[in-house]
Amino acid sequence: VWSEHRDEAFKASRYIIDEIKESVPIWKKDILSDGASKWHESN
Repeated sequence: VWSEHRDEAFKASRYIIDEIKESVPIWKKDILSDGASKWHESN
């Protein structure tokens, strides 16, 4: 993202990320301190 002002670029980036999160399945794997892991389903 390119913008003359930083705030505009941040807002545009935030918008793009929010749109991606709504339309693309996002998965997250937590690795716990005891070595176990846990998958979180998409938002």
